[in-house]
Amino acid sequence: MTAPFKGRIGNQMFIYATLLGLASSQNRTAFTRSGTILENAFEITHVNNTISTAGFRTVGESKFATFDARLLKLSRENITLAGYFQVWKYFRNIDEYIRREFTLRAAMREQINELLDKFRGDVKGHILVGVHVRRGDLLFSKFKRYGYGVAKASYFMKAFERMRSMLNSSDVTFVVVSDDLEWCHENLNSTDVQILEPGSAVLHFGVLASCDHVIISGGTYGWWAAWLANGITIYYDRFFINGTDLMRGVSLQDYYPPEWVALGD
Repeated sequence: MTAPFKGRIGNQMFIYATLLGLASSQNRTAFTRSGTILENAFEITHVNNTISTAGFRTVGESKFATFDARLLKLSRENITLAGYFQVWKYFRNIDEYIRREFTLRAAMREQINELLDKFRGDVKGHILVGVHVRRGDLLFSKFKRYGYGVAKASYFMKAFERMRSMLNSSDVTFVVVSDDLEWCHENLNSTDVQILEPGSAVLHFGVLASCDHVIISGGTYGWWAAWLANGITIYYDRFFINGTDLMRGVSLQDYYPPEWVALGD
C-alpha cells in the first residue's frame, strides 16, 4: 500500500499517518517514495524506491475530512491511496508509532532545544504554550468565499486566558509562530508573549510541537504541531465556516480529537 504526497507539511503528515494506520489495521506493507518534505524533516522509516506500483488500484476518499469506513476494509490487492485523509481516526490504533515516525532530525532538534531553553529561562516548571497564528493566504477573498475563517485578536486573548485557567498558573510564556508577524506584533504584544522571527517552516513547526501545550487558529500545520505536543490544545471553532463548500467536506468530530477545546472569537 502506498500514497502519493501532495500539499505542504501538514497535509503530507495526514497522508503518511493514514497510510500507516490503514496498513497496520489490515496487515499490509506501507511505503512511500524518497525526496519528500517529510523525509527531509523527520526520521520516517517507510521509504522504498524499489517497489513498482504498476497495477496498483487507486482508492480515493469520499470527503477530505470525514471518516470513511470503506477504507478500513479494502480489497486484498495492492492499493494506492489518493486524497488528503484529514481524519485522526485512521491512525488512532498506532498513535505512539506515528509520534516516533514524526521525530524531527537531530540537527533540527538541537536548534529547537536551544530556543526553548531560552524561553524557559531559569524558572523551574516554567510552562511554554505554542501559538500558531494562521493568516496569510486565508485573507484572500477566494479562500473566504470557499469557507475558511480567520481568527481575530479576541480569540487569542480568550485562548490565553483559558489556557492560564486550565493550567492554574501564571508562569506561562506563549511562543507565537505566524505567517503574519506584523499583525502579531500589533495585536499579541505582551510581556508573556514571545513572537518568533522569520525562520524555516520545519523549525517553527518543531518549536510548536515541542511546547507543553498549543493554541491553534486553523490548518493542518498547527493541527499536527498540537497533536505531537500532546498537551492541552485549544482550537478556533470557526476555522471551517458553516454552510460553505469547504464545510461540506468536514466532519468536526472526525477532524478534531474529542479532548481538544473549542473556542470562538
